[in-house]
Amino acid sequence: MSVLTVLAALIVTTRFGSANAFAGQNYEMDAIAACIVGGVSAYGGSGTVMGMVIGATLIGVIIKAYGTYADVERGEVVEGWHTVTLSFVRQGGEWRLDTPTY
Repeated sequence: MSVLTVLAALIVTTRFGSANAFAGQNYEMDAIAACIVGGVSAYGGSGTVMGMVIGATLIGVIIKAYGTYADVERGEVVEGWHTVTLSFVRQGGEWRLDTPTY
């Protein structure tokens, strides 16, 4: 995993021309939405790498489309709506406030 981290850091540094500690700031919601859309359980323990890649691709397309054709805030709202809706669907349609039992 650390090799991939170094590779990502080199790519970002090359792209921006300098190292910046805040280069990946505010991408947390994008990563969570990509995981949920890709089929990774919010409680852990299930999901595939290919599902995560598909989820990241779909969220990237959504963000790019709304960033190009509308304002960025609407894209963030749509991204949040997808995350909440898919979380609800994956739970079988019932809202649970307690911790799951395995």
